[in-house]
Amino acid sequence: MGSFFPLVIKTLETADTFTTSHFIEDAKKWVEISNSKMDTDRVISIFTDVTDLKLTQQAIDRSAERIRAIFENAHAAMFTFEPVMNLNGDVIDFRFIVTNPNFAAYVGQTSEALQGELGSKWFPGYLTNGVFDMYRHT
Repeated sequence: MGSFFPLVIKTLETADTFTTSHFIEDAKKWVEISNSKMDTDRVISIFTDVTDLKLTQQAIDRSAERIRAIFENAHAAMFTFEPVMNLNGDVIDFRFIVTNPNFAAYVGQTSEALQGELGSKWFPGYLTNGVFDMYRHT
């Protein structure tokens, strides 16, 4: 909490509010600390126990990392799409959101180059061969 008091002083001097998180080792707790200036010589500090939130976020981050590792290292070509709609709300194409390296290699690109691209740009036949309709109805 060594950086806490200089921030309180800064709040008094500048009226800048701040919110920060801190792990209390002895208690094994996370707290969120918010400070706001009340008047010339007073600051209000609010301490909120956010341990459950932090632990949940850490678990989500670990799960996301595992899923990312599986996706990136899969031998299968994998991607996610999002629908592209016209003004009437009809799905007219799909846009790549994420592609894994094997899918990108299949079309001779990098995953980064495919991000945001239309499916029809790389697979124009999919609009007429039934694949587009299959995606549209899932």
